[in-house]
Amino acid sequence: MDITYRLAKFEDLEEAERVAQDAGNELRVRHGARPSPAPPPVAFPKCCLAEDPDGLWVAERGDTIVGFGLSCKRWDAPSRNISPSSTTRRSALQAR
Repeated sequence: MDITYRLAKFEDLEEAERVAQDAGNELRVRHGARPSPAPPPVAFPKCCLAEDPDGLWVAERGDTIVGFGLSCKRWDAPSRNISPSSTTRRSALQAR
């Protein structure tokens, strides 16, 4: 199934932050650290969505969010997070 990209909506933020947590935890464990047990708060992406709605994107495979990109103009904080379960398509997601 192909991956599609679209602007993020408020309803996407919890799932998108879980993708970010999964991606971060994969890196933490790979480098010998412990995974973060708590899901990240959605306060920062909510604020970014309100301030710069064109700066948050999701990548979906079907109805599942597999990637989350954030580029909030106000804080100049670009970020791309890709679900570890989508590593076979990682290069296509990172190219966006």
